[in-house]
Amino acid sequence: ETLPIRNPSCRRVKVYNLMKSVRPRDVKLIFEKHVGPIEGECTITDCVGTLHFVHAEHAHQAVEKYNKGILEVSSDRRKGEDEHVILQADPWTASGPALQQRMEEFLWPLEDSQLRRGDGWLTLFRVSKAKEAKRMDQPESHQVDFKGSILTVKLDDTVPE
Repeated sequence: ETLPIRNPSCRRVKVYNLMKSVRPRDVKLIFEKHVGPIEGECTITDCVGTLHFVHAEHAHQAVEKYNKGILEVSSDRRKGEDEHVILQADPWTASGPALQQRMEEFLWPLEDSQLRRGDGWLTLFRVSKAKEAKRMDQPESHQVDFKGSILTVKLDDTVPE
């Protein structure tokens, strides 16, 4: 699904549903690596990151390619900076919309999801349920190798540039 472009010169994007453990510098580095140069620093407030790309086409590319994409952070601290954070493009393209729609009918809106992944397993959490489990102090039953979330990436043209 292609989103209508309201402001073709917009260079700022918002990245929603970031995990609390994600560092602003990691978000900036991974988007620079996969999309293009970013001006200034990334800021994160209430699990929403703000990035200001140098070029408007990079901001639009970030939205087109990574809206509904997956951002994962490795729990293995021995990994290098470039292996610590993984950004995957929208996995729902081509035949994916039917799968996404079916999963959302069966589960919940995927943009409200975070994931945990290990060797041969994947657990998808609804953010509100994950918070509830943490409050109830329920331990995770397997070693977690990656923590991630399904992102929403949108242009932010609410403030003039």
